[in-house]
Parts: sequence; structure tokens; C-alpha cells
Amino acid sequence: MAASQDFTITTIYFNGQFWKAFIQRMLGGVLFTSEYTFGKEPANPQIIQWVNEELPLLKFYKTDSTELKRITPKKNDCSKKSFNKALNAYKDAQKTFLEEKKSSKKQIQRQEKEQKYILKKLKKKQQKRH
Repeated sequence: MAASQDFTITTIYFNGQFWKAFIQRMLGGVLFTSEYTFGKEPANPQIIQWVNEELPLLKFYKTDSTELKRITPKKNDCSKKSFNKALNAYKDAQKTFLEEKKSSKKQIQRQEKEQKYILKKLKKKQQKRH
């Protein structure tokens, strides 16, 4: 039986405005991604603190693509394209999650509104009886 290959790859990069971390996590054969914005360039102690305290609290999104992309510090177009594919997969997963969350929230609000209407109707009925 093959051993599970669960792991996390974290890449810290400068996007032209902020320093960011892009995290790819494989758990049970499923790829999850997340992103974190540092702002200014983080020092080594700040990165260690972030890994120990904030990384475990990040929201990870299930990503359809199981193709992992390792980003190297070389400045060639190939690695940049690979990184963009992984980042786009993260953004797509995040967008899907947020749309589903919004849809379920609207459905819950409709149900609550309907329940309030029914309760209001029942109260009026009871008031007419008395």
C-alpha cells in the first residue's frame, strides 16, 4: 500500500505591490490552496511566527487541479506561467466557494422570511379568535 503524500508548499513572492504567500496543501490526494498578504517584505523571524501562529488558521480552498507548481527564484517565463496557473486555480476555487456561500445564505434568508410571515399570519388568526 502506498503511503499518503500529504504535504504543504509555501511560496513567498513580491507581486509588484505587496509581499504575499501562496500555499498549496495536499491532504489525502486532494489539493487545497490559500493565499496570505504580508504587505511589506517579511523578515525571517516574522515568517517563522506566521508559519507557527497564522498559517494554521488560514482558510484553504479545494482546488480542482492536482498539478502542483514549484516556483523557483529564476526569472524565466516558464516558472511565471506555472505560478499563474496555480494562482488562477486558487482564485477559481475561492470564487466558487464564495458563490456557494452566498447562494446558501440567500436560501436561509428566504426560509427565515417565510417562517416570519407564517408566524405573523398565525398571530393575526389568534387575535381574531379572541
